[in-house]
Amino acid sequence: MAIAKNKVLKEAKEEYGYLTGEAEERRLQDLRERWEMDRISEISYVSEKSEKRGRREGKKLGEQNIIKSLFKNNMSPSEISEKTGIKLADILKMVNN
Repeated sequence: MAIAKNKVLKEAKEEYGYLTGEAEERRLQDLRERWEMDRISEISYVSEKSEKRGRREGKKLGEQNIIKSLFKNNMSPSEISEKTGIKLADILKMVNN
């Protein structure tokens, strides 16, 4: 009866109930679910970022192979630049590596 009349005691009892028993289990489950969703989101972000980086690197490697092949077939760096639109300085770096 004292709890029903005293607001502080009532709030303390509710808080105690929240931190123990079923309320605590629900809270912990909610925290676990949030952690799992954050983890999945982070994995997805990293995977997407890695995929984009892989595509960029693959494109660059493909360009390098084409430029080196054209150079080996006696095409000058300036001709390669004109045909591909790639800067002459970049072509020279690729050919010399």
